[in-house]
Amino acid sequence: MKSWKIEPLEEFFNENGFSKANNLFYSREWISLIKEEYGFNFKVIVKEDPHPEDSALIFAEVDDIFGKRIVSLPFSDYTEPLALEELQIVSILNFLKDKYHDWTITFKFHGQLEELEKIDYKNIRQAVCHRVNLIGSVDELWSRTSNAFKGAVKQAQKNELLRTEIINTENGIEIFHQLLTNLRRKKFNVLPQPKSFCLRFLKHFIHKGQGNIWFAFMNDKPIASALILQKDSALFYKMAVSDEEYLKFRPNNFLLWEIIKSGNKQGFEYLDLGLSQINYTGLIRFKDSMGGVQTPINYYRYTPKGYDIEREGKIKNLLSGVTGLLIKPEIPDEVVQEAGNLLYKYFC
Repeated sequence: MKSWKIEPLEEFFNENGFSKANNLFYSREWISLIKEEYGFNFKVIVKEDPHPEDSALIFAEVDDIFGKRIVSLPFSDYTEPLALEELQIVSILNFLKDKYHDWTITFKFHGQLEELEKIDYKNIRQAVCHRVNLIGSVDELWSRTSNAFKGAVKQAQKNELLRTEIINTENGIEIFHQLLTNLRRKKFNVLPQPKSFCLRFLKHFIHKGQGNIWFAFMNDKPIASALILQKDSALFYKMAVSDEEYLKFRPNNFLLWEIIKSGNKQGFEYLDLGLSQINYTGLIRFKDSMGGVQTPINYYRYTPKGYDIEREGKIKNLLSGVTGLLIKPEIPDEVVQEAGNLLYKYFC
């Protein structure tokens, strides 16, 4: 069994230039964005040997209204630790449990690891990740999509009023966040991410040439948008929004096909479509229709003895009740957005 140690993440970044190809959520840019917005204390577990970069797991210490908890990783679609063997991951998670024995620990793993259940981690939720292969000719990419996707793209392409545009500015973020606010409060009945969080994508990714804010316009009206990030040879479909009133014009299919073609032309290997909760069957079908290949994401959680589950449930119910009041139609968007600024950090 390997011996492990815990280090401050920034120190580890500085000493090792830590990076893994296509691992967006382990990049310095992503971690810096989350840390700046929410103030989490990030650390890393590495091997106690001369080459610690061979195996590593990043996590955040979170101390809030829910108590002390470890999250790997907050506000990230999944975790892909630099510990390629399953037994190493189990060893790391066991080490983490021993070091933080009175903290809850949540590990959102891109994959499945039943061995964790033998060391008191419970599988509490399942999801899937989709990735679209961008290698090949445009005709080959088109052939991998479903007939339903093809039909929707063709329908959209016939509409001369539809067009795509990239707007990598604060104004682009403003438009994106307004669409986001409308979609989350009207369709999903939840608060939007803080505008400040979205603006940080400009600093950490967009202005560095590592992403784009794509839009679909109907004449001059923005009706769909996608925030696409780049990490090495992969694209990441990090956030997407659309206007429900214009879905009949298929702006999402139209926009995503343009993104797929652009990624292919630039030589990217795949487009990561991110996490879909297992019960979001419509979203999963849509990602399947683009030729997305599914892989599992599993949430594993360690709960220490004596942890007050009832208290946690009451806090969640309180947040849910407050959210329900704040997203009512008569509440101005400005209030809804400010509520997101105050409360969203508790949803990690």
